[in-house]
Amino acid sequence: MKILHKTLLSFVFCFLLTLNSCIHKDKENFYKLSNSIYAKRITVGDKTTTLKNKVVIVSFRVCNKFNIDVPLLNYKSSYAYIDTIYLEKISSDSPLKSILDFSSPLDSSVFKIQLCELVKEKRFVPAIKLADSEKLLLYFKILKVISKEQLKKTEMLQKSYSNYLKSDEKIELTNFIKNNPGLNFIEIDSSLFKAIVKKGNGKRIKSGSTLVLQYTGKFLNNEVFDHIGDNNSHFEYKIGTPDQLLKGLEKGVLTMEEEEKCVFVFNSFWGYGEKGNSNGIVEPFKSLTFDVFLKKIK
Repeated sequence: MKILHKTLLSFVFCFLLTLNSCIHKDKENFYKLSNSIYAKRITVGDKTTTLKNKVVIVSFRVCNKFNIDVPLLNYKSSYAYIDTIYLEKISSDSPLKSILDFSSPLDSSVFKIQLCELVKEKRFVPAIKLADSEKLLLYFKILKVISKEQLKKTEMLQKSYSNYLKSDEKIELTNFIKNNPGLNFIEIDSSLFKAIVKKGNGKRIKSGSTLVLQYTGKFLNNEVFDHIGDNNSHFEYKIGTPDQLLKGLEKGVLTMEEEEKCVFVFNSFWGYGEKGNSNGIVEPFKSLTFDVFLKKIK
């Protein structure tokens, strides 16, 4: 009985140690995955889909501790990369194993990891010289989970996967317009559409105007990702001020009258493009819609 009691106590002690390791957080609320990898979710995805024996399409970027992008050796274009990962080919010492164990489809997560650990996975090798001990941030998102057969059927063998995403986006945007006939969308530029919900008072925007705006940004599935203004607050935008509005929103707003309410929908060319946004909430090649109220023109 004493032996059994000691064994049980030993088991409980080991379990508590393991549990403590699993739930350990640092000062920035990153979960400890291993001695060299810490993780934090930005958004939660689909926990019901298993990754086992699948092919995953991922987007990722690597930054230094100041959140400045680090270029990667195996990629030529932007700092936001898209790649195909065959789960069965991941080696046991690759940091991807811990990263994928933590991730679910459509999760957006960020991982703190030392360079010497990160470069065990060749796709993450920087194109610039860094110290092995330098801590980096890996922003990571699983865009899709598919089988090898699906990969072949849809001809997605090219490494970037961007052609597939462009095609997918075009279909989603077309379906959104088709499924919302009540909004009476008019194309004001290529893949930039506007529907007037409430007409304005006739006052038009002039050069140098300051606009008092309220808007809500959504994905095409109606999920809100950005909201500015309500009954007691608003956003002021001076015409021509750079980096305050997305291209599509800026171009669309200029067609409005004072007190007008409308809905804009546009593809990623007018939004966050092939990179998505920096925090991973908006995926690469993602069309967006905005409900906008131009409250006042000053």
